[in-house]
Amino acid sequence: MTFQNSRNALPRSLLKMNGLETGGSIVFLPDFGGHVLYAQPIQKILSAEYSCFGARLAPDMVEALDKLSLVDIAKRFAVDLHEAGIPRPIHICGFSFAGLLAFETARHLAVREKIGELLILDTRIRPRKFVSRMRNPVREALYAARYIVYRLPDLLTDRQDPFILQRYGQIRMDLRKHAEAHRTIIRQMYDKMAAY
Repeated sequence: MTFQNSRNALPRSLLKMNGLETGGSIVFLPDFGGHVLYAQPIQKILSAEYSCFGARLAPDMVEALDKLSLVDIAKRFAVDLHEAGIPRPIHICGFSFAGLLAFETARHLAVREKIGELLILDTRIRPRKFVSRMRNPVREALYAARYIVYRLPDLLTDRQDPFILQRYGQIRMDLRKHAEAHRTIIRQMYDKMAAY
């Protein structure tokens, strides 16, 4: 089955971002809001050489999102990519939070087929063990100071702003800066990142 014949058969978790149908595929994984808007400038540059796709949360995934882990989401993307008739090899890309999804998706897709490159942009995974994190005490002190400064108002008033998502060592997100329709997905994806 060629991609040309399967254009209408893309899984609900994939969307086509350009018209090229050769040269392999680059798949951008979704950010906290479940979209790939960050990829548009990159896609414009790469669209002359690669078929570009965006991964997204299919409706059934959104309905079950509170039960899915980050790894569960990545496994689903891997299965859908494997079964999609898109040009090979498949390269996988993720920015920030989507870098975690890109890593896990590539890991699970590689079990099923030979994949292209894994591109992770501006993503950092902190070690779980305190001893490992203390290999760079200056950075850890900066994490601690930033966390305390941002959380100080909440700690002094014994209340937490429901629109602020912040875990120690993770990025701080203000949900007021995002559309109300996206806030539930962002909150759930943030929790998945922290658990991962």
